[in-house]
Amino acid sequence: MCVLRSISNKNMKRILILYALASITSTHALSDEPLIHVILLCKSTVEVSCHMDRAGVPSGSYGSWTFYRSRDGFEDMLVTARINNTKQECRVSTLKTTASTNCFCVEDNRVICDISSQSIAKAGDRWRCARFIDGYLLLSNTFTVPSQSKPKK
Repeated sequence: MCVLRSISNKNMKRILILYALASITSTHALSDEPLIHVILLCKSTVEVSCHMDRAGVPSGSYGSWTFYRSRDGFEDMLVTARINNTKQECRVSTLKTTASTNCFCVEDNRVICDISSQSIAKAGDRWRCARFIDGYLLLSNTFTVPSQSKPKK
């Protein structure tokens, strides 16, 4: 069972903004394509974030974001969460098969979601994100969940 401490929305937004700022300053090349990051928090919860540098995108360009996942051995990428990001709100719609999904929009260039469901991220699963903005669909890199090796005793 995954136990996450209860954090108020106000504090969670502060944490996510700090996380976003730290990630932005990480060493990756500027890109016109979204970048996906996946962190396994526990067996049943994964944190996925999608970030798009401002290269080629005017500031204040809000749009919709989509997270896709395919199971190991399957080709089809299925929508896991869709986020409509406007200046006023960050609205999320998810699959009914996920136990819970909490997403936050950080300005107009990043979304972060904690998605919980039974075996949400198995080794070999592939994740992608996409951003639809100004009539264009921009697809991210593909992240493949690595196999978890057990520590030696």
